[in-house]
Parts: sequence; structure tokens; C-alpha cells
Amino acid sequence: MPGPCSVNMPGFSKDGTMSFADFLHEYKALAMANSLTNPQKVESIVWYVSLELCRFWRSLNGFNPPLWNTFHAALVDMYPDTSAATWVTKRNLQELIRKSHQYRICDEEDVMKS
Repeated sequence: MPGPCSVNMPGFSKDGTMSFADFLHEYKALAMANSLTNPQKVESIVWYVSLELCRFWRSLNGFNPPLWNTFHAALVDMYPDTSAATWVTKRNLQELIRKSHQYRICDEEDVMKS
């Protein structure tokens, strides 16, 4: 796993630079690539968050004793942007933006066509 100060580390903070869903996705990919056990996943995820979040996450169910499935569920409950429904909505919105960017609306007739 990359160290907490590494350029390649995933990071999550309250400032919104990375969504929790993106952070969790990156973290799980790194954990799998590094063959972490479930207890190691719980213990190391707090390396990549602020001290304030680290303290809070350590109080969640599944942190002590380290039970990844329980801890993961607690995190997902706290950050609803990780749900499948939200991902589908975001993906659809991104696709709509991408597609609509290709077309220019110049007058009322163009609006009525779309």
C-alpha cells in the first residue's frame, strides 16, 4: 500500500476534492492489488483520511475488532453517494452532458427538436 504521504495514495476529506465513492473504489482496488486481508483493510483505510475522520471512523462498528464487511457497511451508510442507484444517476447525467455538449441550440426551433 502506498504510504499516507505518497503521491499515489487515495485520499478522502471533507473538502470534496474526491467523492467518497471514488475514494472507496480506489482504496478497494489498492487493497486487492496488495492482497490485504479483511482486518488489514479496516486497519489501513484510516491512513488515507484526515486525523478528524480517522478518529471518527475508529468509533464505527466493525473497526474494533476489525470486520471489513461490517465496517464497510457502516461507511456506506454514512456516505450515500456509494449506493448503486446514485452511481447510475451520476453516470447517466455525465453521459447526458457528454452527448448534449455535441449539439448547439441556436434558436427556438432547436429547443423544440430536443
